[in-house]
Amino acid sequence: MGNRYFLDLDKNRLLVVFGITFLMMVVEFIGGILSGSIALVSDAAHMLVDAFALGCSALASFWAAKEGVKKIEGCSVNELRIALMNGIVLVFVAIFIACSVWQRFFNPNEIQSGLMLTVAVIGLFVNIIGIFLLHHGSKKNINIRGAFLHIVSDTLSSLGVIIGGIVIYFTGWYLIDSLLGFLIALMILRGGIGLIKDSIKILIKEN
Repeated sequence: MGNRYFLDLDKNRLLVVFGITFLMMVVEFIGGILSGSIALVSDAAHMLVDAFALGCSALASFWAAKEGVKKIEGCSVNELRIALMNGIVLVFVAIFIACSVWQRFFNPNEIQSGLMLTVAVIGLFVNIIGIFLLHHGSKKNINIRGAFLHIVSDTLSSLGVIIGGIVIYFTGWYLIDSLLGFLIALMILRGGIGLIKDSIKILIKEN
C-alpha cells in the first residue's frame, strides 16, 4: 500500500511539473521575442524538449503502475527506455545550446535586459518548484531521475540567463551570455551521458 501511494504521488507530481514547465515555456518564448533575447528563446526551446520528456516520463509511470508489470531495480522496462531516451535528448539539448552559443558569440544581439531578467527569474522559481516535487522520486526511480535532470538543466539555464542579464544590464558586455551558455551545455551533456550509461547498464544486466 505504501509503495503504491508513493508511486501515485510521483505520477501526480510528474504531471504537475509537466504542466508548469509547458506554461513557462510559452512565457519564455513570448518574453524572448518581446525582449529580443536569443538566450530566452533558446531556453524556451529547451523547456519544450523538457516538457516532452516529462510527458513521456509520466506516461511511463502510468504503464509501470499496471499490475503484473515486470520491474528491474524498481523500474519497468518502459521506464528504463524512457530514461534512456531522456538521456539522449539531454545530449542533443546540450549540442543545440552549444551551437546557439557559438552563433551568439560572433553575433551578439542587443536585448531588453529588464524584461529578460523578469522572465528568467520567474523561470527559475518554476524550476525550483519542479526540483522540489521530483527530488524524492528521483532517488528511487531512474525514469523520474531523468525528468529530474531535465528540470535541473533548466534551472542551470535560468541561472545563466539571470547572471548574464545582470552583467549585461550593468556593463553592456553581451559575451557573458555566450560564456555561461557554454558552461551550461557542458553540465547538461554530463548529466545526459550519465543517464544513458545507467539506463543501458540496467537493461544489459536484465538481458
